Amino acid sequence: MINMLSIQCLKICKMDSDSKAVMMRRKAEARMAELCEDQVESLPEDGQALIHELRTHQIELEMQNNELRQTEAELTEARDRYTDLYNHSPAGYLTLSSKLIIQQANLSLASMLDSDVLHLLSMPFSKFICQEDQDIYYRHHREVVTSGLQQTAELKLIRTDGSQFWARIETAPEQHGGDASGRLLLSVSDISQQKETELAVERERDRAESYLNMAGTMIVAMDRKQIVTLANREACEVLGYAKKDIIGKNWFDHFVPKENQPEVKRVFDQLIAGVVEPVECFENPVLSKHGKLHMIVWHNRLLQDHDGNITGTLSSGEDITERRAAEQRTFELIQAMEQTGEAILITDTSGTIEYVNKAFTITTGYSFDEAVGNTPRMLHSGRQDTAFYKAMWSDIREHSEWRGKIWNRRKNGEVYPEQLHINAIRDMQGNLTHYSGVFSDITEQLSLEQQLQQAQKMEAVGTLVGGIAHDFNNMLASITGNLYLMKSETRHLPTTSQRLEVIESQCFRASDMIAQLLAFARKGMVHMVAFDLSSFIKELCKINRVTIAENIKIRNEICSEKLLIHGDATQLQQIMMNLLNNARDAVANSEQPEITVSLKKFDVGADFLVRHPDVKGKQFACLSVSDNGMGIAKSNMAHLFEPFYTTKEVGKGTGLGLAMVYGAVQTHLGAIEIESRENEGASFRIYLPLHEDDAPVEVQTKISDDSAKGETILLVDDEATVRDATAEVLQSMGYKVITAKNGRQAVHIFEEQYKAIDLLILDVVMPDMGGLKAATRMRAICPDIPVIFSTGYDLKHIFAANDGLENTMVLNKPTPIAELSRNIRSMLSS
Repeated sequence: MINMLSIQCLKICKMDSDSKAVMMRRKAEARMAELCEDQVESLPEDGQALIHELRTHQIELEMQNNELRQTEAELTEARDRYTDLYNHSPAGYLTLSSKLIIQQANLSLASMLDSDVLHLLSMPFSKFICQEDQDIYYRHHREVVTSGLQQTAELKLIRTDGSQFWARIETAPEQHGGDASGRLLLSVSDISQQKETELAVERERDRAESYLNMAGTMIVAMDRKQIVTLANREACEVLGYAKKDIIGKNWFDHFVPKENQPEVKRVFDQLIAGVVEPVECFENPVLSKHGKLHMIVWHNRLLQDHDGNITGTLSSGEDITERRAAEQRTFELIQAMEQTGEAILITDTSGTIEYVNKAFTITTGYSFDEAVGNTPRMLHSGRQDTAFYKAMWSDIREHSEWRGKIWNRRKNGEVYPEQLHINAIRDMQGNLTHYSGVFSDITEQLSLEQQLQQAQKMEAVGTLVGGIAHDFNNMLASITGNLYLMKSETRHLPTTSQRLEVIESQCFRASDMIAQLLAFARKGMVHMVAFDLSSFIKELCKINRVTIAENIKIRNEICSEKLLIHGDATQLQQIMMNLLNNARDAVANSEQPEITVSLKKFDVGADFLVRHPDVKGKQFACLSVSDNGMGIAKSNMAHLFEPFYTTKEVGKGTGLGLAMVYGAVQTHLGAIEIESRENEGASFRIYLPLHEDDAPVEVQTKISDDSAKGETILLVDDEATVRDATAEVLQSMGYKVITAKNGRQAVHIFEEQYKAIDLLILDVVMPDMGGLKAATRMRAICPDIPVIFSTGYDLKHIFAANDGLENTMVLNKPTPIAELSRNIRSMLSS
C-alpha cells in the first residue's frame, strides 16, 4: 500500500516543567560545588546565599541555552531529513485546496510532470490530467468528499512537454484534530511500467485467447469450487451467453441439466480430491441459454500449482449434437432402407457393390456377403442385349438416372421381371461418387396387370353382350314363338316340320350362346340359394355319365362331408357339363383315358391369398376336374377364358364354355386355377366359399310339365312381333290372353279387368312405363297376382325388375315353350 502524503512536525518529548526545574537546580548546585569557595566564605551569610543563588541560576541559564541549541540542531536535522524524504520520495505528494488548487507539491511530483515545484503551486491539478480522463478525476474527487475515506483511481497525466503517462492517485481528506480541513492530500505514483506490463500480459492473454478461439472446440477451465475461470468463443457460442455471463458462474448449476447435475458434481469432486483419474473422453450434455441441449464430448486434464496441488480442471469439448442428429438420421435412413420392400444396392463408380439391403437378399437370393464386392452383372439374365445396356448407361450419363423394366436372374436361376431405377450419386462439389439402384420384383404386378387386362377385356365383352342381348333375344323370342305355331300347323307335313325343328334348335342354340356370354360377363340370370354341394355334384356326375363314352374311366372322389355353398344350381350344372365335355375331348386320343372329379374342403393359406387377393373367407369347397389327356400348351394358357377362343376343330366348339365357367365362378365369388403339362393332362380347380350358417334347400334338377286350365294371362310387351307370337303360343296352350303394348296400357286394362286376370307376363324395359313400375301399380290393386318378368337384358336389369316384389319369376328371352309352360303352371299353382 502506498503511504499517504502528510507533512508531520518532529516532536520533542517535553518533560513536566516542575521536574525539569528540580533537575536543573541539582545540576547547577553540583557545578557550584566544583567552583572555588574561598571568595564566598568571606562574605556575610546573606551575601553568600545571594551569590550562591545567582551563580546557580546563571549555570541553569547556561545549561538551558546549551540544551536549546542542541534541540534546535536536532530539529533542523529532522526537518532537513523529512524535507529530503518528502522531496525525493518515489511517489509524488501534493496538497489540494478545497477548490482543487495545488498548495504544496514535492520534487518527485514536479519531476513526474517535467516541471518545478514553484510552477506547480497555485495551479489546478486538473490541468495535468488528460482530457479523456477528466471525468474519472472528478468522479474520484466526489467519492472522496462524499465518503470521507481514502479512494484510489488510475488515469493519464500530462507532462509539460505534452507527453502522457499512467498514474495512480490515492486521495484522502486532511484531518485536524479529527475534523476535516477541506483540503485533500494526494499521493501520485507513476505506473506506466506497470501498465505496459499489464498491456503486454493482456496482449499475450488476447493472443492466447485468440488461439483458444481458433479452436473448433469448447475450452472451459474451473477452479476447485466449480467456478468457471476461462471460456473461449466456442463455449460462448454453444452456450449462447456472453463471456462475462459465464466467467465466475458455477458451471454445473448454470450450464448442466438438472437431472445430470448430481452425478457430474460427484465425479468432479472425486477428480479434485484426487480419488479418480480423468478419463480419456466422456459425453455429457450442456444446457444453452435458450434451453437447448447440446451433447458434448469432453477431454479433461487437471490443473496443478507448483507444489502439485490440484487447483482445478481444464476441459475441451466438441459439440456433437448435429453429428448425433446426423447419425440418427443416417441410422433411420439405413433402417428405412433395410425395412423397405424394394431392393436397394449401391455401387462405386466402377460398379463394385458396396451395400445391399435386406429386400435385395430376399429378392435375388444372394446374401449380403455374396453381393458386396461383386457387380450387378451377377444378376444378368441374358434377355437384354449389349445394345440395351449401352442405351441405358448413355441415359444415366446424360440424365444421371434411368427408369425401366428389365429381366434379371436370381441365385437359383429363376428369371424374373423387375422395375429398376438407377441414380448417379454426387458429392457437394458435383463429383460422381456412387450409383444407386432401387428395384422391385414385379412378377405379381405383371400378373395383376394381365388379370386386369383380362377383366377389362371381359368387361368389354360383357358390355357388348348386355347391349345386344335384349334386341337379339327379342328377335329369337319372336322367331321361336312363330316356329312353335308353324309346327302346330304343319304336323301333317313331316319334312317341313322337321326343318322347322332344326330352325328352332338353332334359335335356342343362339339363345344359349347369349346366355353363356352373359354368364361369362357375370350378367346372366342367377338364383342364389344355399345347398349341399357334395350331394349336388354326386347327382351331376350320375347325370353326365351318360354323355361320356364308356371307354373313358371316370373316378369320383367326392367327400361325404356336407359342403354348404350359396350358389346357382343352373350355373353349377353348366360349369360341370363344360368341364366334363372339355375333359372328354382332351382324352380322346389317350390310350387309357381317365377323368377324375374330386370335391373336398379347402382351408385357405397365405399362398392362396397371394394368388387370389380378392377372395373372401377362410374355408372353401374345392371342385376339381382332371384328365390325363393332351394337356394345354403354354401359349394357350393366357387365352383360355377369352370368349370364342378355342383350340378345337371347326364345328366342335364355340369357345364359350370356359368363358362361361370363368364368369360363373366369379359370380359365386370364387376362384379358378389351372394346372397343365403338355401330353400329361390338365386339372381345373374351382374354389367356392363355404356358408356354414345358411339353411340348405332342396335343389331339383327336373320340373314336370302341366297343361293350361283356361286361366287368363295379361301379356305386356312393346315388341309387336314378340307380343303376337307369344299370345298365339299361350292361346294354343289353352290360356286366355289379353295383350298390352306398354305398362301404362296394361295398368289401365288391369284396373278394369283385374278380377278376371290370373297371371301377368311383363317385359321389363318398355317405353311409357316399364314392367317393374306397372307390376307395382297392379300389385297395389291386387297384391296376390303372380308375375312373370320376361327380359332380353342382362343380370342388372333382371335384379332391378324383380326387386321388392314377392311371388315373381324372371325368364330370359327366348324361353323354350315347354319351360314357359312349366313356369306358368308353377306360378298359377302357387
